[in-house]
Amino acid sequence: MEAAINAHDIDAFVNCFANDFMGEQPVHPKRNVTGAEQVRKNWTGIFAQVPDLQAKLVAHMIAGDMGWSEWHWQGKHINSTEFNMRGGSANLVCE
Repeated sequence: MEAAINAHDIDAFVNCFANDFMGEQPVHPKRNVTGAEQVRKNWTGIFAQVPDLQAKLVAHMIAGDMGWSEWHWQGKHINSTEFNMRGGSANLVCE
């Protein structure tokens, strides 16, 4: 997934998500994502708005059938403002 983000390879990135993927954003519930095609739409927009986006996998843990990852994303928006975000994800499956 990290390589797909850093290459801005939307097909490889979307292939990391099940078609019935559900992404919840507790702090921003209006940003919840349902399905791989919504992931494609959202991340196509992110790649367009942050053309030099780079991701770093900070930490990853697997316990049984649960996975958890912490990410750091950086770059500049097309309007030259900084994009610098950290976040976590759970139950992420990527081949």
